[in-house]
Amino acid sequence: MRVSAADWLDVCLSACFCCQPPGDPVVKPMVSVYPAASSARRGRRGFLLCLASGMFPPEVKFTWKRLEDDGEKDLTSGEQLELREPNRTASILLVDRDLLSTSRYRCSVQHEGGPVEAPTTQGDEAA
Repeated sequence: MRVSAADWLDVCLSACFCCQPPGDPVVKPMVSVYPAASSARRGRRGFLLCLASGMFPPEVKFTWKRLEDDGEKDLTSGEQLELREPNRTASILLVDRDLLSTSRYRCSVQHEGGPVEAPTTQGDEAA
């Protein structure tokens, strides 16, 4: 039995949040990290923003790490917020201001096309 593209799409959309029709290529996200230095000066907390954009399918999972002398510390269970819009998803990580100004951070994005890692950033670097 041959299934038309329209029938396939109807079945797919009823079964999952986002579906990839046959023939659409997987596109890995572009990933960037932006420090929010101005907000870090306002109080005890600062923010880092990791942006994944241009990917297909749009689902991603963020991982945050702080680079330390003895390795990397996983920050994924820390305070963070995810924002989703068409064609892009962002993760905002809340960081202690003292650590933000002295540490380096890495954001990684897990995607169907494979993992993508943003270049590391110093927390207080200007965006």
